[in-house]
Amino acid sequence: MARIEMNYPAYGISTMNIVMPQYGDAGSNRKMTKEAFYQEKFPVIWLFHGGGGDCTDWLRYTEAERIAEENHLFLICISVGNTAFADMQRGNHYASLINGYIWDLIFDMFPMASDKREDNYIVGFSMGGYGALRNGLEHPEKYGAIGSFAGSVSMVQQYVNGGWCPAYAGSVFGDKTIGSVNDTWYMAKKAMDEGKAPFIYLSCGTKDDAHYPCNIEYRAI
Repeated sequence: MARIEMNYPAYGISTMNIVMPQYGDAGSNRKMTKEAFYQEKFPVIWLFHGGGGDCTDWLRYTEAERIAEENHLFLICISVGNTAFADMQRGNHYASLINGYIWDLIFDMFPMASDKREDNYIVGFSMGGYGALRNGLEHPEKYGAIGSFAGSVSMVQQYVNGGWCPAYAGSVFGDKTIGSVNDTWYMAKKAMDEGKAPFIYLSCGTKDDAHYPCNIEYRAI
């Protein structure tokens, strides 16, 4: 696999790690020529980090890179700080950046990356799980599936009820709360009503008191 770390001008300087397939990575490559391999279109997984993390977390703490190598996958890992991958009310608009400039950049720069909906998956952990749901449900035309691992699926509801650092969360959500694009419950119901909902995978440990109960309720939507 080739791994690229990219610093790019966005809001200040943002950092992104890109992992991409290379000919010879996996034994299955031997069934085709090098030229044929580089004419392929490969699926893309967008990996969102948790609160306090950054774009290296999935590559340092999981087997994502090995799995990508075995299955010929692109991995896109983006650092956004503790912004919930949202368009902040008072701050940077990371959701628009990811689904606009960065989306276009990836598919312009890497012709082997498939931009088809069914080949793009958005996945996150904790805060990133919320971010995956928030962005995947806002743009069901881009992402065929969403994965949330111990995701903060009720982040907006917790903020409204005073349960998530009101001073900081206010700068992220402001007045865009229940019934807005930031409300993953509202957006899931909206996508289902419109027949546009991507496949959603939820995973959460039973002893995760902060996230398990709301994930069970979210599953029942």
